[in-house]
Amino acid sequence: MAIFQDIKFAFRSMRKNPGFTAIVVLTLAFGIGSNATVYSGARVFLLAPLPGLREPDRLMRLVEIPPQRSDESGAASPGNLLEWRRQASYFASIAACDETLLNVTGSAEPERIVALRGTASYFRVLGFTPLLGRGFLPDEDQPGRDAVAVLSHGFWNRRYAGDRNVIGRTISLDGRSVTIIGVMPPNVSFPEISQVWVPLALGPSNATDFAVRSLLVFGRLKPGFSVTDAQAQLSAIAADVARAHPGTNAGWGARIWPLVAYQARDRRPFILLLAAAAGLVLVIVCANVANLLLARASARQREFSLRSALGASQLRVFRQCLTESLLLGLFGGALGALVAYGELALVRGAVPGEITQFLPAWHSLTVDNQVLAYTALLTFLVGLIFGAAPALNASRVSLQESLKEGGWGSSTGGRGGRLRQLLVISETALALMLLASTGLMVKSFASILKTDPGFRTDHLLTMDVTLSPSRYPDILATSGFYAELSRSVRALPGVRAMALITGLPLSPWDEVREVEVVGRPANASEKPSVGYRVISDEYLATMEIPLLRGRAFDGRDHDQPQSAARGVAIINEATAKVLWPGADPLGQRIRVAGEAGGREREIVGLVRNIRSRNMINKPPRSEVYVPLHQALAPIMALVVRTADDPASHTGEVQRQIAALDPTLAGGNVQVFDRVLVRVMSAFRVTTGMLVVFALLALLLAGLGIYGVISFATVRRTKEIGIRVALGAERSNVLSLIIRQGMRLSLIGLAIGLAGALALTRAMAGILVGVSPTDLVTLSAACALLAAVALLASYLPARYAARLNPLAALRSE
Repeated sequence: MAIFQDIKFAFRSMRKNPGFTAIVVLTLAFGIGSNATVYSGARVFLLAPLPGLREPDRLMRLVEIPPQRSDESGAASPGNLLEWRRQASYFASIAACDETLLNVTGSAEPERIVALRGTASYFRVLGFTPLLGRGFLPDEDQPGRDAVAVLSHGFWNRRYAGDRNVIGRTISLDGRSVTIIGVMPPNVSFPEISQVWVPLALGPSNATDFAVRSLLVFGRLKPGFSVTDAQAQLSAIAADVARAHPGTNAGWGARIWPLVAYQARDRRPFILLLAAAAGLVLVIVCANVANLLLARASARQREFSLRSALGASQLRVFRQCLTESLLLGLFGGALGALVAYGELALVRGAVPGEITQFLPAWHSLTVDNQVLAYTALLTFLVGLIFGAAPALNASRVSLQESLKEGGWGSSTGGRGGRLRQLLVISETALALMLLASTGLMVKSFASILKTDPGFRTDHLLTMDVTLSPSRYPDILATSGFYAELSRSVRALPGVRAMALITGLPLSPWDEVREVEVVGRPANASEKPSVGYRVISDEYLATMEIPLLRGRAFDGRDHDQPQSAARGVAIINEATAKVLWPGADPLGQRIRVAGEAGGREREIVGLVRNIRSRNMINKPPRSEVYVPLHQALAPIMALVVRTADDPASHTGEVQRQIAALDPTLAGGNVQVFDRVLVRVMSAFRVTTGMLVVFALLALLLAGLGIYGVISFATVRRTKEIGIRVALGAERSNVLSLIIRQGMRLSLIGLAIGLAGALALTRAMAGILVGVSPTDLVTLSAACALLAAVALLASYLPARYAARLNPLAALRSE
């Protein structure tokens, strides 16, 4: 068959030109491999971040929207959950959960784990099916009937060595014996790092609890109803609730998010930017390979003309050239899969475990069948794209044209030459877009590294401690334990200071509450949401957070019985600006939602803003600190500042915890420097990959310019020989060739500058400390690309300037 003859001829042609074949295949491999890498990341982080979900397109996240703010709270109150269940008829079922920390005791060593408390409908709504046993029954989220637990696959393997007879056994969680009823399949966890699922017991009192918003709520849409329908219904319910409960809900709204989109929302800008960058690289690769094929086709013009003269049709010549292109693409795609495998290995090595534990689909970041299928499809499309134009150009060549284009003074090579110049202009423009965006990301990352978090981050050891409510039922018991622990840890050699806080800065754990100023209207729209932190007296000094005015907490705030102690609080600058703009906050009084008896607190201190949740591209948030001895805080984070390596003190601190209570264990042990690594990981990985893409684009653009100018120079060999023979200076020849290359480059830079401005403006949401139109970055990108273009033009120009006129006139 003719197609097999074309393939055989293509293989023979590739073997005759091994250098050309190697360059094309390697170029394609990097372009295709980079796109396969980004596709794998997009699938893990955007398309399927939660493996194991049933019909994920119908799963929605339901969140409350604070008054006068466009961003969501991310959570909902128990009262709203029950109202949505009662009135939201467009949902087949609605579930809720929250995360907590529990101590596991028993035959093995005590350990602290992350547990998820979910309503009875939790597994049914998400569509998770246990590997062993069952999920929750409808009545197992009622108080008194909730002594059951479902284990994660990882916890089951680690704690019970994968024993399939674990169903029906009991496990002690915070001193409470519960029955194991199920084990989940591997890699199924939502939200993120849960090791055990227990029921979320909601009693009658929760029906009127609208103040504390701590539940993650999600629902499954009924067939036939759209997100728009459900959103309209949920907004109407929110309006009804606001009218019925103005003190806690006035001005509050509700919003529906597709669950997959909600989980991916923070990572979406970074993935889309990488996808755009990889796409630009692939287009540059196609342009570069097309240029190489056009140059090669020009060298084979007489061959194609003779084949046409001997009876080959234009279609046959076109098919032959396209077959060669597709074969080159096939080899490039196969090597590209290996490139993707290597790049993904580098990405996996660059992202620490502190990050991957929050990515349930992280195990899918590999070159699997889906990635290979994507690579195969991309390979076929790329082969068509870069091969079509050269094949079409080759099929239209006649013997008369080839002889004419081989004459003196032919500098462009006809249609092929003009197309090659257009491709070089395109490469230059796209490379500038990529260079400009990379430069902005590099400056953003440098800005992040210089960002002051508001406290000292060095020599800090952190871990969490969770007290069982049955053993520590009140503030007196919890504060007494923490006081003893603080004294014993501070006495350890090498420990300089020790403190406690709920919600470590820059950690994912957070508690948000509304505050109101005493004496102002109690409407919910006048109650801003702030970060709520319970701290020990030594916290500000341990973290070295500057106290701007007033005082820190001390013995005056807890020497008396808790019921008689004066309520006090410390606020940060952001809170003072919101509640008392331009006024002195000291001595003012506030109420914090959720505190027993509507307790009033006097502002006794003002501290500097710190980066409590996000030190990247969001301003510091409002925060209120209350003393440990005035709030029930069973879950606290220890912060230990040491004089030497903080990790070396982990065992000593753990032993002090066990000495006070053998049922407790410190969990989530971290050196704070690793917390900073986690916070900056998305920027670091994105910036690193962009730098690689930009360097590749810069190299390809330079090679494209060099190829076109070199080819044009060779075509003009006789013309250059005549110019030199007639007295032209070598400097004139040098400038003639360089001008040709720089003209193409400057046109590409002008076009690319417009594209770069459009692309960088789209990046505005993730840039830190730099404007999307930063003149220095754009100028540097233009200058770097112009320098590469000058070098790429100079090399063939130098060759032309050194030509011997006699040898040039005799050249064929």
